[in-house]
Amino acid sequence: RFELNSLNSLKRQNTINKNFVEYRYIDLLSLLSSFLLLKFGKSSTRIFYGDVLKLKNPKILENKIKEYDIIQVEWPWQFEHIFNINSNAPIVLNGHNVEYDLIKQTEKGCLSKLVDVVKNKERFAVENAEVVFMVSEEDKKRTHKLYGISKSKIHVVPNGTNVNELVFPNDYKDKLKEIKGFKYKKIVIFTGTGILPNVDAVNEIIKMSKKVGKDVLFLVVGSCGNRF
Repeated sequence: RFELNSLNSLKRQNTINKNFVEYRYIDLLSLLSSFLLLKFGKSSTRIFYGDVLKLKNPKILENKIKEYDIIQVEWPWQFEHIFNINSNAPIVLNGHNVEYDLIKQTEKGCLSKLVDVVKNKERFAVENAEVVFMVSEEDKKRTHKLYGISKSKIHVVPNGTNVNELVFPNDYKDKLKEIKGFKYKKIVIFTGTGILPNVDAVNEIIKMSKKVGKDVLFLVVGSCGNRF
């Protein structure tokens, strides 16, 4: 449930457990501009989210940051804004990709100045973070090579999920399979957006699918499937 915080913002507090409280603050103007940029532009518009934060400079964020002992920032886009208002707490950067490489792969034909903006933002983030998390050894090595920061500063935290929370009774799965026409199939699922690493993964899945029996069905879910 969201509470109207002012004429142009919403806030929400969600207590997940005794050690984890989530605060969400949604600025309606930022939400609307993000929606329009993504609808009529490219996904690279996300790189300007930190600039929107700087323009709006929400006091609720500034006040909260001053309370923290450690700050973790997702992606490099908001890092500089958080860094500039930080009260000397160590900042951890959670890097989901090597963003410089990703934009060159996904936004072919984009302006060289835009690529430079991405590289500068990412460089600032990795250089000024106390610790950098990356999702693979490849990304760790690439970040070290691209920006020259120490490998000891970069830690690999692979993507994953808690499969214990995703257990369904066999009869439930069998019923769903029958409804979808997959009754006698063993199903392997891959999900992802249309970025190049995911497209590469689907290409590998296609190769694998030719080497297994017809009782195995690979499902590709998400915009990465649109490339095929």
